[in-house]
Amino acid sequence: MNRTVWTVIIQCLLLGTAAAAFAQGKNPPPGREPRPQAAAEQAPRPTPEAPPQQKPLPPRGPDEPRLPYKPVVLRLQNADCMEVAKMVEEVFFEGTVVPIQRTNSIIYAGPEDTLAQVTELLGKMDLPASDAETSELTMIPVHHRHVEDLADQVMKMLSKRGERDARLAADKGRSMLLIRGPKSVVEMARSIVGELDQPAGSVVLEFAFFHADQNRKEPFSTIPADLAQVAQELQRFGALELLGRLSTIAVENDKFRVAGSIADNIPQVQVEGQPTSVSADGTVNLRLMARMVLDHQSSSPPVPPAKAAEDKEKPAPPSGARPAYELDTSVQAKRGDYIVLGSAPAGWKPGESVILVMYVRP
Repeated sequence: MNRTVWTVIIQCLLLGTAAAAFAQGKNPPPGREPRPQAAAEQAPRPTPEAPPQQKPLPPRGPDEPRLPYKPVVLRLQNADCMEVAKMVEEVFFEGTVVPIQRTNSIIYAGPEDTLAQVTELLGKMDLPASDAETSELTMIPVHHRHVEDLADQVMKMLSKRGERDARLAADKGRSMLLIRGPKSVVEMARSIVGELDQPAGSVVLEFAFFHADQNRKEPFSTIPADLAQVAQELQRFGALELLGRLSTIAVENDKFRVAGSIADNIPQVQVEGQPTSVSADGTVNLRLMARMVLDHQSSSPPVPPAKAAEDKEKPAPPSGARPAYELDTSVQAKRGDYIVLGSAPAGWKPGESVILVMYVRP
């Protein structure tokens, strides 16, 4: 071969070697400058790290804020959650109430004692109505009467009228009557509450204790003029003596008690009772209990010797025992009436008795 052919072969080999080196990034081909690489290609690729693990939260410090009450879910079967939530907010001022319509439930967060009251109330009110009418829940304030007594009276009156679909609950702390039932029954209950929830009536009662003695011929001291008429009716029991009086102002549905000593030989007298109703027409119904403890001595003249000897043979009362007069009765009277409540042997002497008279002042 001549020189020209060898020269061409050598150049081809050199070009192939340069092209291979350029493909591997070592040297550029002859006559070309190396191409600069991008910054992303020059920077080393980071080594992938493992995902960070979630660390447990540190314990809450004593001064850090926390939820005041634990929320509790109360599910309802029959009542509407929106209606119940509104009622709970109006009746119970403490806590937070949130209705959940999707599940017909409420979320309540509040004090434990209030939660117990809310749960008890929902148990009484979340009941199905037995007829086709729409059942509704209503709160009726009570201003003058005891709400628990009024709830019993309303329920009895509804039962007498044949309405048995109402559910009543008394909120004593807030003096509210809660009623659930058909609209007609609720309106009827509201009307009954309006009639019964009136200011309580009061009446002045006076109790007069008389001592009657059939063995005495001469009258005792003069009877006061205001008791003269009733004393004439009591003369069949013997000569009369007014032992004493007790008086009090009694308020409807409230208990009263009056006690004291009215004579030397009567160390203890007590009258207690409760007016169950005081009507506008003056009619008074009340329950009475009276008790009087007596000494053994009598206020009558000495007994003749023959009679004394006869009494001596009789067994003596137990040591330390005192005769007592007791009375338990119900009374209906009108203002201005004198009522003889009862008479009984006093335990002093045969033929002697104690008579209790009640006077209802106009």
